[in-house]
Amino acid sequence: MNILCAVPTIVDRSHLLPRLKRVLFLAVLVAISAGPAMAAPEDFIGLNCATTIITGTEDPERSRGIVEVFEEVAVKMSGDEEGVASNRIAEPPDGPAALIERIELEDRMKGIPVHDEQGTRERPHFLRVCFDRDKMAALLRASGSDVWPEPRPEVRIVLAVETPNAAYIVRREGADGYGQRLALIDTATKRGLPIRLPTDEDHASEARDIARFVETGQIGKKGAMPTLYGTLTLNADGADWNAAWRLDDDEAWHVDEVSFDDAIREGIGGAIDRLRTQ
Repeated sequence: MNILCAVPTIVDRSHLLPRLKRVLFLAVLVAISAGPAMAAPEDFIGLNCATTIITGTEDPERSRGIVEVFEEVAVKMSGDEEGVASNRIAEPPDGPAALIERIELEDRMKGIPVHDEQGTRERPHFLRVCFDRDKMAALLRASGSDVWPEPRPEVRIVLAVETPNAAYIVRREGADGYGQRLALIDTATKRGLPIRLPTDEDHASEARDIARFVETGQIGKKGAMPTLYGTLTLNADGADWNAAWRLDDDEAWHVDEVSFDDAIREGIGGAIDRLRTQ
């Protein structure tokens, strides 16, 4: 009788180690990029301050970051996003760096050793900048805008989201609307607008009621706190969204076939345009 013996085959996988290292390194980068933004120190919080992320610490990346935070601060201080987008609120003749009061760079990957796989890449850094408040105010006035004064009203946001499989109100906590909630908070923070989202204890209306309110204006009397009502509806293609917004009993405004981030920016921006002129 013949007996066949199975002999295990030894496979040399040492050539896979460099690839595995690259995969692990990229996973670390993705985790860092996807995680929540690091809170700015107290010295870099205020309407005249902003934070962005740059690659490395040298020009031209550093100068690009300074321009980015300058534009964010100009919008935050004035509330005039259109003025910044149209270049009506222009940079000072000597560039925005001339208005800097404080600046700080922080390595986003500090504590993580430099890897061979970084090669030609530079490490990402938080760039935090505070501009001189008086000089920024003078620049805004010279550009035909003005500073939207503090204290600013806290705005209650009731946003109804509808997809083919669900309909819900975006609340302060909970799994539903996680992405929309982050976008609302991030956009409002960048615009210097205090907001409040409903909690589970709040008796916010159902999603279908919010849609009816936004379209018909039958919201009722204004409360002590201004309320921004919105509807966000996923299109049949599953990629784009349609949104409608109404601030208390003002006229509604719409935006169609955009990302939910853009739809939320339109909602927050529209509310600010109406509030700062009241």
